[in-house]
This record gives sequence, C-alpha cells and structure tokens, in this order.
Amino acid sequence: MKKLIAVIVVAIISGCATAPTLSIEEKRKRKTISDEAVRNSISCGNLNIGQVDDGISDATTIAMALAASCHKEYSNSVEAFIASQVDENENVKRLLRNKLNTRESKIETYLSIVTKYRNTKNQLKNDGSKDHIKDESQKIQKSI
Repeated sequence: MKKLIAVIVVAIISGCATAPTLSIEEKRKRKTISDEAVRNSISCGNLNIGQVDDGISDATTIAMALAASCHKEYSNSVEAFIASQVDENENVKRLLRNKLNTRESKIETYLSIVTKYRNTKNQLKNDGSKDHIKDESQKIQKSI
C-alpha cells in the first residue's frame, strides 16, 4: 500500500511539472504568431535605421538604439516566442525570457540591420550615385 501511495504521489508531482499538452493546430498557431512578431520587430528596425544611424557611432550602439526604438515590437516577439515554447516548463520559459531580454540578445537581433544598412550606404557612396542616394536610402530600408 505504501508503494502505491508513493507511486501516486510521484505521478501527481510529475504531472504538475509538465507543460500542458496542446494540439498540433494550437502549436502551429502559436508558432505562426511568434514568427509574425519576430518579423514585426525586424521590420521596425528596418523602418527606423535611417533615422537612428548617425553614421558615427559604433554599430552596437546603433543596434541598441534600434532596440530602444522598437521596444514594444521586441517585447512582443519575446513573449510570443515564449508562448510558442509549449513543451517547456515555466522555469525554462523564465530562463529563455531572461536570456532574450539581455543587451547581447537585443544587439544580436538588430546588429545585422545596422551592418547591412551601412554596407549598402557605403557601396552607394563609393559608386558615385549621389543624385540617387535619397531614393536608394529608401530602397535600402525596404530591402532590409
């Protein structure tokens, strides 16, 4: 009888520690929402890079400025990503949230936007296309 009670207690405790089981359709829905939130965050960075980049500050500083400009979108992407991790327990989700909200993760998210923008801008400058720089700057922002 004591063994049976011990097994039941272990089963109950184990059941409390596992994540809820969701349908494949619900998991796909959460993944789609997460992917869209990430696209919105990146899109925000692309839309703001022209205004944020002073062309003087180092790229990581500009990446952090983009993170500040896109705080809402970045936060939404983090929360949507966490929500899509349905197979993880709450401790793992907390660790993921903490990791994604670090300065390093924000820089990693926006740094490629800064470097691509600067590389394209320098290439246009070196090509001597000064008459088209404003138009090309808008194209850069759309292409990133």
